[in-house]
This record gives sequence, structure tokens and C-alpha cells, in this order.
Amino acid sequence: MAKERKALTWEGNNEEVRRLFTLTPDDLYFLHPLRADSQRLYRALVLVWARVERVLLSETTGIPEGVIKQVSTQLGLSPALLVQQRNYPSMRSATFEAVRTYLGVRAFQETDEGRLRAYLMEKVTHTGNFAALSQAAMDWLVSEGILRPHGETTLERLIYQARNQAEDVLFEQIAGQLSSEDRERLDHLRLGGQLNDSIIQRVQGFGTDQLSPSDEGGIIGHTTEIDAAKPA
Repeated sequence: MAKERKALTWEGNNEEVRRLFTLTPDDLYFLHPLRADSQRLYRALVLVWARVERVLLSETTGIPEGVIKQVSTQLGLSPALLVQQRNYPSMRSATFEAVRTYLGVRAFQETDEGRLRAYLMEKVTHTGNFAALSQAAMDWLVSEGILRPHGETTLERLIYQARNQAEDVLFEQIAGQLSSEDRERLDHLRLGGQLNDSIIQRVQGFGTDQLSPSDEGGIIGHTTEIDAAKPA
């Protein structure tokens, strides 16, 4: 069974589709040398999708109908031409190389993972929200001229890793500031059900893997709870 495609934030918003997927005069000049209409439409779709979503698509079947209509209308072509498109590997490779060169971008490499993770760890000090960190990752890719990694879960994995590592650092710092009286008070609050066990364990140095990466409260929420528990 085919995996269901997630709806994109701009999908269904005609104004946003026009804003994001309108071809520029330079785009039209870039596409002009292609003699086959079907190839020109395919390359145009690869181009706009790479610019907006940071992905080079081998097939156009995953592109929303509104985007295909927007691009084909600008070229004065029919979307039906895509059915006639013979996407041979050599033609696809030529399109990818041409689009990468035109946009000035490159593929995501394994060496980029550490740099992106370090960048996200800095962002975690301001928010642990997954959506915000995901947008920060996309912003970093754009600023670095890098396309999204091929693996669907690569960015998600890096975000969770960065968030957990940053939280470990913060909890270690908090633990170093706690007196024995603070620890006793936290234990009392935990036994009374006023604080999450996993948070206490992280602060006191036990079970550092207890906090689930799906916890959307993030580092800010945990810090607030602990600060509130500490005696004035």
C-alpha cells in the first residue's frame, strides 16, 4: 500500500501557491532551450519544487495538482504532457544537474549532519517545539545552499538528537546547582505526583534515556517545572 502523503502548509491556499510557484523571467530563460514541451514542463516542476521544498523529484506524481496547473499555465502548456514524458535516467540526471547548478545548491552529505545538529542544539535553548526546530532546520538548509536529505526521517532524527543532547547539557548544569535540600524537595514533589519522574531522574543523574523524544514540552517546559520546585 502506498504511503499517504502529508499535506503541506501551503497546500490548498491558492494565493500561497501562486506566490511560491511563480516562474521568474530568469526561470523562463533557463527553461527556454528545451525543445520538447513535456521535458520543459517536467524541468520547470523540478525547479520550483527544489526551490520551495528543497527536494529534487524523480517523478511528478507527488506534486499537488494546484502546483502543476500553476506552472503549466505560465508555460502555456497542458498538464497532460506529463503523461507523455519519458523520464529516462540520463534525462533525469541532466535535469537534476541543471537545476542544482541554476539554483546554486548541492546534495545533503553525511558531513552536514554534525553541523546541522550543532545549529539545532543552539535553537533548543530557545524552544523545544518540534515544528519550530523543523523550520529552523529548513532555514539552515536554505542558508547553506543544501537540499533536503534523501531519507524521509533524517531531519526528524537529527532534531530529536539535538533536542535530547541539549536537554542533557541543561539538566547536567541544573543538577550541579542543586543542594541536597533541593534534591530532597524534588523527591518529595515527585512522590506527591507534582513532577514527572523522568524529569527528576534526568536532573538527579539517573536514567538519562527516560525522556521520550516525542515529549513536545521540550527543554523550556522542563526547566520551568524544576525552577518552580526549587525553594526561593
